Amino acid sequence: GKLVGVGLVPSRAAARTVTLGSMLKAFFEQTDVKPSTLVRMEQARRALESHFGTDRDVASITESDADGWRAGLKTDGYA
Repeated sequence: GKLVGVGLVPSRAAARTVTLGSMLKAFFEQTDVKPSTLVRMEQARRALESHFGTDRDVASITESDADGWRAGLKTDGYA
């Protein structure tokens, strides 16, 4: 677009993609919680990674996607 052409905004191709796996890794590296809390959080992490995949761009996860993930947890007896 015109704004990219004059250097006012970065091109979409240059935008940094944040994957679910990298976001969760960074989050867990900074997390300081009780061991029992960490167990639950790791369960949620595995469920997220299993459902969406570690390479999924977090910006592409919609509210509807999240609702589907939560519904699956309920069906499986976790929520």
